[in-house]
Amino acid sequence: MSVLAWLKGKLSSAEPGKQLLPITQSELRIWMKDRGVVLVDIREPEEHRRFALPGSLSMPLSRYPEKLPSKKSAEKIVFYCQSGMRTRMNAARLAASTDLPSFMLVAGLRGWSD
Repeated sequence: MSVLAWLKGKLSSAEPGKQLLPITQSELRIWMKDRGVVLVDIREPEEHRRFALPGSLSMPLSRYPEKLPSKKSAEKIVFYCQSGMRTRMNAARLAASTDLPSFMLVAGLRGWSD
C-alpha cells in the first residue's frame, strides 16, 4: 500500500469539520496552570520517557485509539509531538478522537524549556 493510499484512508475515517487549532508554547504555559487542559503526547513511549510535558498522557500514534476516554474535569485537549509535524499530519484523526475543543502545540516540543 502506498503512503498516499494509507493517508487517504486515515483522513477519510476522520470526522469531517473537526480540526486542531494552533496554540503557541507561551499560550500553553498559561493553560498548564489550569486543571482543565489535557496534554496528549503522540510520540512513541521511548521519546515520552526521555522528556515530556508535566502531567501529559502518552498516547503514541502507533497505538492511538479511535476515541479518547473522556475526562470529566477536562475542558480542552492539546496534542503535541517533537516538532509538530506528526501532529499536523494526523490532525483530522486526532481531532475526531475527542469531543473537546482540540489544539496542537505549534512547533511541538522543539525549543521547550522549563
